[in-house]
Amino acid sequence: MITSKLDCHDTKLSTTVLPDGVTEKDISLITRNDDHYYLQFNFQSKNTVLPHQGFKIHISPSWKNYLTTLNKIFEFCKEENLAFKYISNKVEILKNLSGNVPLWTAGKFITIYPPTFRVFKNIIYKLYLLPELKEKPGIYILTDRRYKDSNNIFYRYGIINGPDKNIYDLNGNRLYEDYHELKYKLPKFIQEPFPQNIDDHKRARYIFKKYIPIKGINSKASGSVFEAKYKKQDVILKNAKFGFEDFEYTEIEKLKNEERFLKILKNESFIPRYIDSFHEDKDYFLVESKVQGVDVDTFRALPRHSFSNKNNNREKLFNTFSSVIINLLRNLSIMHSKGIFLGDISARNVVINLKTNDVYFVDLGQTTFVKLKKPNIFYRTKGFYDESIPQLSLVQQDNRQMGYLIMALFTRANMFLKIDFTGNMSISFLKKFAEVNNIPSIFVDIIMKLISNPNVKLEEIISLLQHSSDKVKFQKKEYCFPSTLLNQLSKSCLISQIDDIKFNESKYDLCPHKCEIEFNDYTSLEMKCMESTKTLSKDMFNSKLSQQILHDLKKLSIDIQDKNIERSYVYSLSLGKIISLLFCSINLIQQTSEKEIWICKIENIMKFIEKNYKINQNNKIGYKINYSSTFLSPYLYDGVAGILNLYLMLKEKFKINEYDTLIVELAHSLVLNLMPKSASFKRGLAGIVHVLIKYRKIFGDNSIDESIKIMTTCFDSYTYLWNDNKYIVNTHFSKATINFEEGNKGIIKVLKESEFIFEE
Repeated sequence: MITSKLDCHDTKLSTTVLPDGVTEKDISLITRNDDHYYLQFNFQSKNTVLPHQGFKIHISPSWKNYLTTLNKIFEFCKEENLAFKYISNKVEILKNLSGNVPLWTAGKFITIYPPTFRVFKNIIYKLYLLPELKEKPGIYILTDRRYKDSNNIFYRYGIINGPDKNIYDLNGNRLYEDYHELKYKLPKFIQEPFPQNIDDHKRARYIFKKYIPIKGINSKASGSVFEAKYKKQDVILKNAKFGFEDFEYTEIEKLKNEERFLKILKNESFIPRYIDSFHEDKDYFLVESKVQGVDVDTFRALPRHSFSNKNNNREKLFNTFSSVIINLLRNLSIMHSKGIFLGDISARNVVINLKTNDVYFVDLGQTTFVKLKKPNIFYRTKGFYDESIPQLSLVQQDNRQMGYLIMALFTRANMFLKIDFTGNMSISFLKKFAEVNNIPSIFVDIIMKLISNPNVKLEEIISLLQHSSDKVKFQKKEYCFPSTLLNQLSKSCLISQIDDIKFNESKYDLCPHKCEIEFNDYTSLEMKCMESTKTLSKDMFNSKLSQQILHDLKKLSIDIQDKNIERSYVYSLSLGKIISLLFCSINLIQQTSEKEIWICKIENIMKFIEKNYKINQNNKIGYKINYSSTFLSPYLYDGVAGILNLYLMLKEKFKINEYDTLIVELAHSLVLNLMPKSASFKRGLAGIVHVLIKYRKIFGDNSIDESIKIMTTCFDSYTYLWNDNKYIVNTHFSKATINFEEGNKGIIKVLKESEFIFEE
C-alpha cells in the first residue's frame, strides 16, 4: 500500500462518513471526485440533466450536528430526486467546520444541485421548514447568501456541471470565471431570487465606526486578524467567527481565553495590552495594542541576518541572535514561574523588535495554567512540535516547541516535521545548514538541549548564552561528488516505473484566452522544456500555442507602458508568470523571421522587471515575487535564478552581450543561497544550481565552483527515506516525490550537470 507521504496519483481519501439507511441500490448511484474528498448521490431521474450553471444550495452544520444533518439531507434528497454531495472523510469534515480550509470551501459540508430555477426555489423553501435544520447552529458561508434567517441554509449562483468554470449569458457568451471573487455574485441577467434576508438589516456598532480596519494580517475562515485605527492609535483587531468549533472549543471560546490571559499578564512588557472586546452580531472581537516588530519568518529572511554573507559583521550578528534568543527564553521562563503554559509556540505568534531585539508573544489563545494538566487539547502549529509532545508535561512541551522556534530563526528545517514527525530530518538538516552557513555552534547546541532534554532549566541556557561568543573556525573543505545519492534517487525513479507508482507530473495543457486582460501561465511548459533533453519540441510548441505565446508577449509589452501601471492588471501578475512567458518566447522566436522585433519586446519587459521588481539589499540582489510584494525570491520560478536564466538565454541564443556585467552580479548574488528551504527545481536549490552551472559554462567563471560543490552536497539533506529508498521532499514539506519540478528527476538532472565541476 502506498503511503500518503509519497506524492502519488492513487493517494485518495478514505470514506469514513456515510449516511444511515444507505442501501446497495443507493451505492450504485454514487460518483466521486478524483481525490475522493466528496461523495455524491445522484438521486435525480435518468431523464434529468444537470445544467452547466445555476443556483446551488449549501448546508452548513456545526461539528456537533453534522451527522444528524447529513442523515436528514440524505432522506430529503432521495425523496425529492435531487443530486447532492458531501465531504465524506471525518478528518476533512473537522478541518472544514473548524475553519482550517480555504475561505472558498469553509462551511460547505453539503451541496445540493437543483436541476432548474423553479425546483431551486421550491426545494430551498422545503428545507427551511425542516425541524431538523430549523434550530440547528451553522457556519456563515462567505461566498453565499443566507436564506431568510436560517442558520445553515445558504445558496449561490455558480457552476454545477462543468466542463469549464465560466459563467455564460443566455446567448452563450462568456461573462466571468466562477470562483474568481470571494463574494456572492449574480450574472446581470439573473435577478436576486430572495431580496430580503436577516443579513440585509444588520448594522455594525463598532467596526468602521469606533475601530477602522486598515490592513489584513492573517485571514482564515474561522476568524481574522487586522491592523486597525482607534483614536489615531494603531491597534490589533482579532475576530472569531460564530459557529466554527472542533472537538473541544469554539473559536469564540479560544479568543475569550486569549482575552483572559491578556488581563492576567497585563503587567508583563512582552504581552500586548488589552484594550476592548465586543460582539458584532454573533461574531466576537478582541482589541489589543499593536507591538512593533516582525515575525520570525521575516526576521530570518532579512539579508543582514545571514551568517553566510561575508559583508555582515559577525560579532554584531552573533549579539543580535543571542539577545533575541535570551529574550525569548526569559519571557517563557517568566510565564512558567507564574504557573502558565504558553501553548501554541510558532513563528507567526512571536514578534521581534528589530531595533531593540525585544520579543513579544502575541497569541494566547491556547494559553492555560500548568496545574490544570490537560494534555492533548491544545492546537499547535505544524512544524513546531513532534510526535513526542503528548508524552511531555506542559512545561516540557513549551520548552521543546521553543527549540523548534529558535531553529526557525536560522532555517526552515523545522518544517520537515510535516513529513518526518520524529524530528530527525529537521535536526539533520539544521546541522548541515549550520555547517554550510557558518552558524555559531552555541546556537545549535541550545536548540538540541531544548529538543532532546525539554526538562532543562531555561535559566541555565540563558546563562550559557550570556557567557558565550562566536567560536566558528573557517576551514577549507574538500567536497566529493555525491554519486551515491545520484544512484539512490535514480533507483527510486526506476522502482516507481517497475511498480507502476504514478507520481503527480506537471501538465502544460493551456486553455484559450478567457478575456483581453489575462494571459496563460506557461510555467508547466517551461518546466517541460527544461526537463527535455531538447530545448524545443514540436509537441510542445505547435502552431496554435506559438501564436498564443507571441500574442501574450505582444500584449504584455504594450501593457507595461501603461502610465497608470498600479491600476493595470499587470499589478497583480506574479513575476513567475512573466518569467515563464519570456522563457517560452525566447525559445520560440529562434524560429521566426522577425526575431529582432520580438527581442526588442523581450528586452523592454526585462527593463520593466529591473525597474519594478529588483531590490538590492546589503550587496545581495533579490526580486519581488509580484509588483506589490515585500517578499524576495532567489528561485528559478520567480526570482534571481529565473531572471539570470533569461539573460543567459539572450546571450547564448542571440549573442547579446549588453547584460554581461549584470549577469555576473546576479550569479555572485545567487551563490549566497547555499541551502534554501527546498531542493526543488522550480522553487529551490536545484533550479539555482542549474542556472549557476549554465553561467559557469558560458562565462568560464570558476570562482563559484566551491559554492556549486557545497550546494550539490546539500541535496541529501532534503531527502525522505521510505522503504530504504530516497525521495525529495516537496516545497510544502508535505510529500516526497520523484517529479521534475519538485522531486528526484529535477535533482538527478542537476547532479549530472554538476559532475564535471568535481572532476575539474
